Amino acid sequence: MKSDVGLSVKVCFKKTGKCNGWTAAKAGVWTVVAKNVLHNSGFYLQFNRTASSKGWIAY
Repeated sequence: MKSDVGLSVKVCFKKTGKCNGWTAAKAGVWTVVAKNVLHNSGFYLQFNRTASSKGWIAY
């Protein structure tokens, strides 16, 4: 993922409800937040901030 601000992010999986650990993501830099995720895995990203920000994800 890539955000316009520095933040921490984690990936949570819908089927199990489990999340990986927090990953620090610097502003403007692509950051890998999960590896070896199986195809068709339902997931969402959780961020540690409530303020507005913009960003992108690639998967």
